[in-house]
Amino acid sequence: MSKVRNPSSTSGQTLITKTVDYAMMLSDFAVYVDAAHGPVHITLPETSDKGMLVFIQKVDDSHNPVIVKCTERERIDGATPLEATSRWEGWMLVADGVKTWGVISRSFSAKRTT
Repeated sequence: MSKVRNPSSTSGQTLITKTVDYAMMLSDFAVYVDAAHGPVHITLPETSDKGMLVFIQKVDDSHNPVIVKCTERERIDGATPLEATSRWEGWMLVADGVKTWGVISRSFSAKRTT
């Protein structure tokens, strides 16, 4: 497990890779998800830490989805869940401190040209 700095925090945050369903912790910053063996669900931590940033990205080239959801009481920009089906798709999200994760940016699969 590597340590990277979360700009919203003074302490180091973790960078992890997951291959099975996972509920993120407040100390998690980036989650790389390998869904090669089947769909993987990532549950965001509660948004109580206003300004908390998280990054989630699918890193395998299978067609299995990575599904990002939040707790029952919260939402992601008014909708949930998010789904990535291509390699390198992902999201940077920020917590509002109340009940919403906002999508700051989305990454898409890079298309090869020959």
